Amino acid sequence: MLPGQSGPGRRRAPGLGHPSADRGRTAPATGHPQPSHRDRGPGGGGHGPWRGQGRSARPHPHGAAGSLPLPRRLRSPGRGDLVPRRGLRRRHAGGHGRAALNRLPSGADDRRREHRTGAALTVAAALLWGTSWVATDFALRGFSPFAAAAWRGIGAGLALAAVLGSGLLGRSAPSDRPLAGRVGRLAILGICGGSLFSIGLALAVDVAGAAVAAFIAGLYPLLAAAGSGLVTGERPTGRVYGGIAAAFAGVLLLAGFDPSGLPAGGVAVALLAAFAFAAYLLLARRWAVSWDLPAPLVAFSLYAMLALTATPLALIAGRGGLLGSLADPGLAAADLVVPLLGLLWTIGPAGALAQTLAIAGVRRLPAHASSPYLLLNPLTAAILAALLLGERLAPLQVAGGGLILAGIAAATLVRGPRGDRLVAPGPRPAGEGPRPGR
Repeated sequence: MLPGQSGPGRRRAPGLGHPSADRGRTAPATGHPQPSHRDRGPGGGGHGPWRGQGRSARPHPHGAAGSLPLPRRLRSPGRGDLVPRRGLRRRHAGGHGRAALNRLPSGADDRRREHRTGAALTVAAALLWGTSWVATDFALRGFSPFAAAAWRGIGAGLALAAVLGSGLLGRSAPSDRPLAGRVGRLAILGICGGSLFSIGLALAVDVAGAAVAAFIAGLYPLLAAAGSGLVTGERPTGRVYGGIAAAFAGVLLLAGFDPSGLPAGGVAVALLAAFAFAAYLLLARRWAVSWDLPAPLVAFSLYAMLALTATPLALIAGRGGLLGSLADPGLAAADLVVPLLGLLWTIGPAGALAQTLAIAGVRRLPAHASSPYLLLNPLTAAILAALLLGERLAPLQVAGGGLILAGIAAATLVRGPRGDRLVAPGPRPAGEGPRPGR
């Protein structure tokens, strides 16, 4: 009788944990060993749909005693597997490489670090900009508004060009973006943040006064937060809007704003300046990273456009042209020290440095998150005016300063960005509640 034929001397092999595996097969003849792939001990390998698993890994379909739990198939994680880190448990993903999905993304800590760095840079820029009001007051004692703006653009532009040319900030990698597109966007940013804002602010101060101009032009953080959804796709929460509105109400109290008898022309120019700078902040946020525009390069374009537009206006409409009071031979040299120091401060710390810090902060923060910090600008200006110019703050103005700080805290002291993790689905341990939603 052949080994493969059935007969009275043949018997079925005993069940090996799954009787269907031997159905239709016959046991080997006496003296023939059992095939190694057919009878392995617990934990051994084997064939079948579950690679690398022995017979004990595949339980009996009818609940054979001693069988191990049915392993879960490995599948690609989908959108439903994105859960907050707080709801993760490593034991959800044991085996088959699923534990690798539980590892924290390498960019989560970097995003939190970038958020803190961006906030610090924006606060520093706002504080330096706040000093520019007092410095501009000093500079206007010897120069016309157009001449002061022109010298600020020329000096800051040359300083930034020297920094970019020397490589002190490192050499940026060559960009694969079209050169024409980058130059065009730099020109738009320079016009919005340099020409329109600085010259419009100078005209508003000349027509409506410094307090009114500072208050109306100070609308730009609120305008930037309101337009962030349209330009950058961000969605600020109601808490952010409420905090910005409260901070702006504090600016109103701090400036002692009185709407009666306002010149329409000065208000219109100040509003134009506010919209221009809000557009500058939003477009800088959108283009700085996507079009490979470093912060010093954006700041250079701003002051270059300011110099190109303010210089002709200073030569035509400014008293004394670009020289201002320097052209007066009867003026004592001691009277030029304060205007020159104020002009140099607006060129350096309150100009090139502050603008570079602001763009670096905007690159790291959403527009609605960076805008509230910029409201520290008028508060800094009011404190310095009280210390250096002898201007005393009324109790209502002090309350306005406190409201500014409270509004900034409400709009910015929220939970920072949290990285999501991918987790493969698995059985939850006993007693554990449902997973949190996405």
